[in-house]
Amino acid sequence: MEIQRLITHLIVLFKFDEIEIVKLLNQSNASALGKLLNFNEFQADDKLMLQHGIFKDQNQDCAITRLVIEERRLLLDLEGSSKDGEKIFHFIKQFLVDLAGKDDPMYLMPVVMTQESEIVARMNIDIYSFFSKKFVESMNILGDTIGELNAETKINPASITYISQFIPKNSLLDDYRISLTRKEIIFGLRPGSPISEKMFYSRMPLDTDTHIHFLTQLETNLG
Repeated sequence: MEIQRLITHLIVLFKFDEIEIVKLLNQSNASALGKLLNFNEFQADDKLMLQHGIFKDQNQDCAITRLVIEERRLLLDLEGSSKDGEKIFHFIKQFLVDLAGKDDPMYLMPVVMTQESEIVARMNIDIYSFFSKKFVESMNILGDTIGELNAETKINPASITYISQFIPKNSLLDDYRISLTRKEIIFGLRPGSPISEKMFYSRMPLDTDTHIHFLTQLETNLG
């Protein structure tokens, strides 16, 4: 497997009233955070939204697509791995701790922290191996049925989608009034790439290491 692109989405929920949102939305404080992360633009109304930033690390620069901080939620989208995302999160958390003037190790301890990741990779997989022979034959017949007078119809597979649903194991989520939304699991050909290139796109509610491990096993089983 040859990875072309890694994208991480980090979603963090805190206890009510912990984030000093009024202080954070002050222009000088919002601007200070924006400058620390080299954001091009920010918007502060009932939440802080910053777009197109760079987190400068000793080893490499990491591009941040979007950072949103609300009353009890933080959303972080970046080009990079989950480890990069966690490093940026702890940097932001420390800024919020300093802003609040807190000296409590439990302050801003996440109630829920979830991740989604997207991977574009060249893989030694035949997309047709996901479908039974009878299903492929049926789709070919469908192509003949919907053919146009002046064009030949060719039906190609694109992607497979599953839905993951989260069922609480205890009362924690209900106690903090948190509901977890369903997440899509998508795997298929990279849109805009021909089948012959074997370029695939995958989106899963996993950290990047686990996601990469899954795809590696998938390639081994189907390649």
